[in-house]
Amino acid sequence: MWRKELGVHIELRQVEWKVYLSAQANLDYDLTRSSWIADYNDPNTFLDMWTSNNGNNRTGWKNPKYDTLLEDANRQTDLKKRANLLVQAETILIRDQLPIVPIYYWVGINFFKTNRITGIYQNVVDEHPLSAIHRIGVQPTGR
Repeated sequence: MWRKELGVHIELRQVEWKVYLSAQANLDYDLTRSSWIADYNDPNTFLDMWTSNNGNNRTGWKNPKYDTLLEDANRQTDLKKRANLLVQAETILIRDQLPIVPIYYWVGINFFKTNRITGIYQNVVDEHPLSAIHRIGVQPTGR
């Protein structure tokens, strides 16, 4: 598919997990796959990891403007201004410089009868505390 659609010849290399991690840490690759899930419900959970000195940034990519935008966003108390700074940073990351290529994301699916169960709310970390979930019409016990 890569050759047909992009004109790029790719040879896959299967390695042991520790070899894969070492290759990423030492930037010993042309293209690598990686994944990340949200640690908390904020865009920063995905954007902060690409700052120049973040240990999770195993791309070798550094951009001082990006770093400054993230620093400014994390100090900003005005949510609209903060969101604008994060959008600017994300634009550098996935449009202007493109050190990463997001090609898919995991989707959690929760099946339940909304007329019988309450306390389950969609969120980026897909966490649903059992103490908040209960049947409609039945009050949870205070354990």
